[in-house]
Amino acid sequence: MPAGNAGPYDKVLMRQWLARLPFALFVLAFLFVWEGYRITSGRNPLPGTGRATLYFVIAGVVFGLALIGIRERHRPRD
Repeated sequence: MPAGNAGPYDKVLMRQWLARLPFALFVLAFLFVWEGYRITSGRNPLPGTGRATLYFVIAGVVFGLALIGIRERHRPRD
């Protein structure tokens, strides 16, 4: 199969993995938000607003993947 073209089997496999991992993804999102908060609140000795912004963006992406996983888990099977 050429690179960049996902077949129907690949999409089903991705949906199965997303359905299995929503709780772990929520935990990861929380950890990224916590690290971003620690940087912005001054509790971390290494200052860096760019790193905090990156943590918050990654947390948003991971949270979105967790929501997709919940949707896939509760989707009725055909």
